[in-house]
Order: sequence, then C-alpha cells, then structure tokens
Amino acid sequence: MRFNLASFCGKLLRPVKAVPVWEWARSNINFALAPSYETPLRGPYDPEFCPFWKEPSDVMNQPDISEVWILKCSRAGGSENCILNPIRYAVARSPCPLLYVSADQKSVERFMESRIKDGFRCSSETASKFRRARALEHEIYFEDMDLIVTWPKAKGAFKQSGYKLIFGDEVSTWPSYSADMLRKRTDTYSFSHIVGISSPDPQNKRASTDDPIFVEFDDTDKRYWFVPDPKTGKPFRFEMGGADTPHGLKWDRKARKEDGEWDMDLVQKSAFYVTPDGTRIDNGDRLSLVAQGKWVATAVGRTGKRGYHINSFYMPFKSGDFGRIAVAFLTAKKRGPEALRIFIYEYLAEPWTQDVERIYDDQVSLRCVEYLKGQSYFDLHADYKDTPRARLMTVDVQKDHFWYVVREWCVGGKSCLVEWGMCGSWDQLDDIATRHKAEAVVVDSGYGERTTETYDECIRRRLNPAKGDDRGSSPELPWRKSQINPYEGTRRAHDGASISLLLWHTDTFKLMLLARMRGDVPGWYVYRGIERDYKLQVTAEERTPKGWIKRRRDNHLLDCEAMQMLAAAAYGYLSKWDLPEAKKESPSE
Repeated sequence: MRFNLASFCGKLLRPVKAVPVWEWARSNINFALAPSYETPLRGPYDPEFCPFWKEPSDVMNQPDISEVWILKCSRAGGSENCILNPIRYAVARSPCPLLYVSADQKSVERFMESRIKDGFRCSSETASKFRRARALEHEIYFEDMDLIVTWPKAKGAFKQSGYKLIFGDEVSTWPSYSADMLRKRTDTYSFSHIVGISSPDPQNKRASTDDPIFVEFDDTDKRYWFVPDPKTGKPFRFEMGGADTPHGLKWDRKARKEDGEWDMDLVQKSAFYVTPDGTRIDNGDRLSLVAQGKWVATAVGRTGKRGYHINSFYMPFKSGDFGRIAVAFLTAKKRGPEALRIFIYEYLAEPWTQDVERIYDDQVSLRCVEYLKGQSYFDLHADYKDTPRARLMTVDVQKDHFWYVVREWCVGGKSCLVEWGMCGSWDQLDDIATRHKAEAVVVDSGYGERTTETYDECIRRRLNPAKGDDRGSSPELPWRKSQINPYEGTRRAHDGASISLLLWHTDTFKLMLLARMRGDVPGWYVYRGIERDYKLQVTAEERTPKGWIKRRRDNHLLDCEAMQMLAAAAYGYLSKWDLPEAKKESPSE
C-alpha cells in the first residue's frame, strides 16, 4: 500500500469538527482524574445533572452570538458548566486568545489555581497540553493560545490587544463600567464571544437598577427555563408567587405553633408548588420536570446578545427543595427587609424593588395595644403568665443628657414598650433601671467626648456598653462580645481594667426593628396613646442603597429601640429564626 504524504498532511491540518461543549465534556471530563479538584462531583461529567446549562455553555460554537449574560441564583453550578468547561474545550479543540475576569485579585488567583489549573487534569486532552504550557500566576502560555486571568481594578487589567473569548465571573461585584471595557477587548476579532455570569451580590448596596448583571440581562432576549405542566402540558416557569396569587410555592397555612408563629418543620414538610393551570407538584417530582424543560426567549434583545435566568427551584441540590425555599423565605421575611433582599437575590436572582426602607409615624400607631405607659401588656393577658420575660433598658448618650427606652421582652421575641424618656445623670439612669427591675442596661459608648466616662460608669455600675461596628460585624454574625481594656492607649492602660463590649451590626438590627414597626413581624407593641415625639424619633431615618440618612434631626429613640433588638438577642429573648445564621450551607448542598 503506497503512503500518500499529501493525504496524511491534509488529515493533520484539517480542523477538528466542532461539537457542543457539553457533549465534548461528557466524553472527555472525568473528575476522578483530579481528586483534589474543588467539586462535590466524582466520576465522568454528566450534562443531564444540570440540563439547563447545555445551551448557554456552547456560545463559542455559535457564530451568530457575541454575548451571553447569565443571571443566576447562588450555588447553581454555573462556573463549572459555563466557564470552566468552555475554557477546557477551547484549550483542547478551539485554541484562541482567552481572558477570564472576576471580582478581585484574591478570588481570581484562587480560581486560577484550584479550578482552572487543577481542572485541566480532569481531561487527558487538556492535561497533556497543560503539561507542555508555561504557567505563571496570572497567565498560561500554551503552544497555540494564551489564557490570561485578571480583575477589574488590576493595573493593566485590560491592556492586551484583544481576546476572542472572554469570561466575566461574579459580574454583580464589578464597577459598572467594566462590562464595556470587555467589549473593547474583542474589537479585533470578527467572531468574538463574551460570557458574563453572576448571582446578584447582596453585599453591594447599590440599587438593582445599577447592578451590572441586571443591566446587561435586561438588554437581552431574557430566556427562562420552561417546564411542562404534568396535566395540561402547558409550559410554565418556576416562580415564588405570593399569598395573593393562585400559583407559586405553597405550604400548609395551618403549620403554626400555639402562639401563631410558623412551625418551620411543618412548613418544610408540607411545601408544594401550584402551576398557573392549578396542577399540584410535590418536591419529589420537581427534578423530573426540570429535565423536560427548554429555554424560551421572553423578550427581544439586541442582535447577537442572549440572556439566561435560573433560580433555586431548578437546582439538584438541597437549596432547590420546595420546603427549604419556603423556610428560607419565611425566615428572611421575619428577620426584616435586608434578610428578605438577600433571599430574593440568592434564591430567586430577581431585582430588589424596595431600595428605600422607610417607616411612617402612622405605622407605629398601628402597633398600639390596650395597656398604659408604665404597664406591661403581658401582665394583662393570662396567656403570658408562664412565659419567661424580663425588662431591658437601652441608653443613648448625648453631650449633657441621656435618652432611654425600657421594653419588656418575652422569650420568643414579643415585646412591649414600658417607658421612654430623657434624663440628665447616671444616678437617674440607675433609679429608672431599679424602678423597672431591668435585667440589663445596654449603653451606647460611641459618643466620642464621653466614651471614657461611659466606660468608667459601666464598670462602676455594672452596665453593658455597646458600640456599632458595621465594618467588623456582618449580617451573618450581627453581634458579638469582645473583652476589652477600655483605657487602651491612655495613661490608665495598665490599671488592669476589663469590660465586655457588645459590638453590633447596626444595619441588621435597624432593619429588624423596621420590620416590626411595619408589622411584618408581629408581637412588637407600644402602649395606647403613644406620644408624637416618640413616633417622630423612631421614624427619623430611612435606609437607602447608600446607607441610613436622617429625615429628622432627633433620632435618639430609634437608636435606643435598635439597641433593644441587640439586647434581646444578647440576652436570649429572640428566637433562632429572628437572627441571621452564622453558618451557611456548603456549595455542594
């Protein structure tokens, strides 16, 4: 048989036939080849595990698509399917200049080492090419392509001449201008592709209308994963719905405890879904429906620009369970607007519309119940006879006087205002606390001119100082105790004094207070005929995306009532459902 050199060379030079990225990954990716790779999955890659990621992962094989923007819930497997698999495919089958951009230097470098480089070992095709490549901290130079990673604020982040394929990760955390900078880096290629993916970032205080992932998604054809109604066959998409809508997530409305609070265990067990056609879906049937779904465009976007949206209902993890979503929603609603905003961002990937949190004085009037100033509402009702309760006093320190609030708390979170007012001395504060038999007195130590004096008096009178600490604390850990030397840095530093300081995330507790004043969380009471000055002070601030701003000058009672929430948490009068959890589920769940 004669050897044909021309034919042999032709086969070598013939381009490899393009296949869908997910199909290539199914045949070539095996996570067992890289035991240290960060994924809960082991064994061959299965595209049917998250079938909705097939289409958006294959943008690099679609010449008519220049941009894809993926708006997703948290922990959705988007990075593995829509970033890492396409990167591996590019290295193995479609070499081209490639750029990966994410939030900051630390996260980019960690992703480069633990996901990109380590992930190349999951395929024999990419592993062999990676072994021959020159790998640096932020660059990998293959024989036939360059792969660069960077972050928006890096010096020279976008200085390269251009890239054919760009991946933008965690877009919600970026400055708004960065997406336009990506487009400039693809100018030199006729068939370039940009893939931007992100869940909304709840730590970002800007409005949803200014969040890059919402801005970019709104300019696309807005594709959603529709599944068939089991009875009618009519396509629908999973949405949260509401108490006033016939469809959406539902649970047993009788799943309540004796005091009227939701029984979260019963809520989780009873949760189900109702389609727009009225068909009931139980959680056990959820994933089989997801597997039958398809992407449907719901808008007309710019030419070549696609958008994909996915929420927690579609997840093959614990976070997609109907019962867990119901419990997460009710828990967030009880904790207040900020927790609800986090739920909507992380579970539903939807915009937050309540960008200004404001309470009006007439809403405070609606919290009035039948008892008088100085009395306890709970003393007048036999239902609370055996409920553990105590009075807590909070104090706002001013230049030459004090504002205070005394509130009685029941274990479980219900409370009633007993007294509020202003006084001029520490001795008067002692008298008020003694008269009401206050279990604890929490004093704000943040007034600079009187900080040392405040610590002196707290030590002498056994009071509890507190200090706002929005930088050191977080919504997930909203308060903590810290043993300090109050005279550190002064001549008295060696006196041996020590005191327990309550550091608290003021934003979290103010939002919890607003939820109670609004009536979203029941059981927060004020007495009949509540004074106008009290109402004006506790509604003196509003929360905007840029932080809390004053609507009126005097806000001292608002600070005192927010500290009441802190005191109730510190002394065990709030239930576990009222406070954010310090620990979150792992990404594998």
